[in-house]
Order: sequence, then structure tokens, then C-alpha cells
Amino acid sequence: MEPSEELFAAVFRFCPDAIAVNDAATRAFVAVNAAFERLFGHPRADLIGRTALEMGLWAVPSERERVLARVMDEGTVQESPILGRRRDGSIIHCQLLVLLTRVSGRQVLITVVRDRTERLRERAAQRESEEMFARIFRCSPDAIAITDYETGRLVEFNQSYERTFGFTRESALGRTTLELGLYPDPRERERLLDAVRRERTVRDLELTSQKPDGTPVPLLYSGEVIELGGRVCLLSVLRDMTPARRAAARERQVREEFTRRLIADQEAERRRIAGELHDSLGQNLLLITNHAQMALRLENVPEPARAECAAIADLASHAITEARRIAHDLRPYQLDQLGLTRSLEAMVDAAARSSGIAFDKHLDPVDDLFTPEAATNVYRIVQEALSNILRHAGASRGRIAVERDIRDVSVRVEDNGRGFEPARTPADERGSGLRGMQERTRIIGGRFEVRAAAGQGTCVEIMVPVGGEPR
Repeated sequence: MEPSEELFAAVFRFCPDAIAVNDAATRAFVAVNAAFERLFGHPRADLIGRTALEMGLWAVPSERERVLARVMDEGTVQESPILGRRRDGSIIHCQLLVLLTRVSGRQVLITVVRDRTERLRERAAQRESEEMFARIFRCSPDAIAITDYETGRLVEFNQSYERTFGFTRESALGRTTLELGLYPDPRERERLLDAVRRERTVRDLELTSQKPDGTPVPLLYSGEVIELGGRVCLLSVLRDMTPARRAAARERQVREEFTRRLIADQEAERRRIAGELHDSLGQNLLLITNHAQMALRLENVPEPARAECAAIADLASHAITEARRIAHDLRPYQLDQLGLTRSLEAMVDAAARSSGIAFDKHLDPVDDLFTPEAATNVYRIVQEALSNILRHAGASRGRIAVERDIRDVSVRVEDNGRGFEPARTPADERGSGLRGMQERTRIIGGRFEVRAAAGQGTCVEIMVPVGGEPR
């Protein structure tokens, strides 16, 4: 007797187990339910008309032949364990029920797949011996402690816990962390306990504890409420972040020193090239101009030669101007001659003349606040920000503001141009200019921020501590 098609369709749709219908002759998928799609990660459209072998659903293809041989011989296979493979390549433990039957006159294979992966994992976890837990407990580099959930008293802890806090088992077992004085601020402990009560599980909570001698210990805390021998306990894993913070500080220091030297070398090379342009190339071009002008003052010079000399003098004069401009861009001599404030003002005025963009200026005097190195970095940051406006913004107005207070100097460069979406722009597409500004700001101990939106302009702001050195 064939099953009712309506009944089969209802079971097929709503069954939580994965169900597939395959043609008995070709083994190709005829239909799969939503649970099957979820289990193996393949959409229905990719499965229909193809076999499980073609789709790579059998982690061990030889198992397929064994199952199919049994079902074709016996008509059904029940509770056959096999290994399946998801679309992402992960292996799952499955249990199959396969039935050879007819539906609408067509011989088909109906396969019910039940995922046993999680159940097997749970059984494996249950089989883990107390000795294995004890080994992990003893050997962990992190401090591990078990406390009674109600009283907060220490039930057990490992050697790393002893080393981290500097006390012995005899002096600590049976006491609370509050009694041991591990929290200089009791509110830290209450914050931890509140998180445990709310969630029962806490991950990567940053805390500050201390050793008995008062040495602070920065911690990364993870904990979970567990049952141990019928007793409700709190399992706590505490990672001492002191070595990591020291390593991060050393790495940051090395990186900052490298960047500082790199930028210093760049500035030194710029000064050298600027000097060569000014002293060597500039002087030679000036001599060419003078010789050409002297030739023009000679009598009986043919008109064609006079025209060539005039052209040479004019071209050399333009080359001198261009060389001086390049030398100025390479080394801002105004910083030495005018100071940072007037140099920034001259830079903005030059940008306005060359672009037609109307710039507003508000420049507090800051010449006495920065070291020469910091002043050069601030100048370069503003130079790059103005360059971005001229090249990319399509703006009609801009503004630069330099404002000082007791502790900080704020430098803002903004425009009303096309802007961009920082969150949608990958970091490697934002250009080396922004990265360079960020590095220079970090070197002088400042904070760097870009505020922008498509069609609403861009604002680059740095906050630099007075003195141009990190706090």
C-alpha cells in the first residue's frame, strides 16, 4: 500500500530531520526538505538533478555503496551510521534511515538523515576523565580557581593561581578573594559577581586585582557556573595581562621608533634634495638666464639668435621658479623663518590662489608650543590635508582652524566637497596620505580623526598635546 501523498508531503515539509528523495535508478535528487538544506549547507536548486556523490555529501564514498547495496537488497536500511560532509567541508556524524518505495508510480529512495554530531560530542565530553580535567587544571598557564557559588570561598586552585597572586594553598583555601584582599576596589568584585549572576557565563571581562603586597595585576576574566559533585560552584579562569601589555608596549615602542626614524630620514632627504635644487640646479639655471640676457645686450646679434636667447632666458626663469617651488615643498623654509603659525597661513593662502577655493582661517599662535620635529609633522599633516582638498574634494569652500588651550592644540582642515563614506571605504583604498597623517599624529602623541560623508564634505582633525610629545 503506497503512502498518502498528502501525508508524505506534510511530513516531508515539517519534519525536523533532513529528508531527501532520490530517483532509485539514477540516484539523482528529486526533492529535499528545508532541514536537508540546512544540514548540508547546499541550496535545493544546486541539489536537484545531481547525486549525493557528485555533491560530495559522502565523506567516505565507499559507505554509499554499502548502504545502497543493502537497501536495494532488503528494501530498507535503518540506523546506519555514516560520515557526511557539509558544503564548508566540515564532517558530520549522521544516522541514516533509507526506504526503497514508490511515489506516484516512480521508484524512489527516501532518506532520513539525523545529525548525531552534537550527541556524539556530548558523549565524548562525558567520557572525559577527571584525570584529564586535573591535568588541564594543573598545567594551564592561566590561573584557574573553583569557588563555592553561595559563599565565594575557594575550593580549589592551580599553581598558576598561586604564582599570579603570590600566596600558598594553606593560606588561601577556604577563604574568599575579598578576605584575601585581591580586589583593591571591592566594586570590581561586585561587578564580576553581578555579571555571573546575570549571564551564568562570563567571557573576557577586564578586571584589576592585586597581590598581597599591593602590586596591581591586570586580568582578563572568564568564568562559568558549574556543578561539581552535586555542589554549585564558579569556575574562574584568569589571565594575567601584565606580560602581554609589556610586550605590546615594547612592540608599540619599536614601531613608533621605526616610524619616527623613517619620517626623520625622509625629512633629512627632503632637505638634502631641496638644498641641491636651490644651491646647485638653481644657481646653474640662474647662470643660464644671465648668459642669455648678456647675449641679448650684444650688438649685431641676428634676430633669429636674439629670439632663441630670449626664449632660453624665459624658459630658464620659469625653471628657476619651478625648482624653488619644488624645493619649498620638499623643505618648508618658512618654519625656520616665519614659525609654524605664519607658515600655515602662507600655505593656505597659496592653496587658495592656485585653486580658486575660498578658505576661511582661524589660526591661534602656536609657535611656542611645539618642538621643531612636532612643528614639522603638524605642517606636513596640514599640507597633506590641503592637498587632498585640491586634488579630490571638488570643493568650493574650505576652512582651517588652529585652536589652543592649556593642554591641547586642535587642528582642523575641512571642506564642503564630495566627501566619502569612511566605513564603506577599505583601508587600502584610502591612500597613503591618510595613513601618513595618522602616523605623524601618533608620533607626536596626538589623536587623529576623519569625519566624512558622501556629498557632505570632509573634516580632518588632530588633537596634539602641548609640547608635541606623548603624555
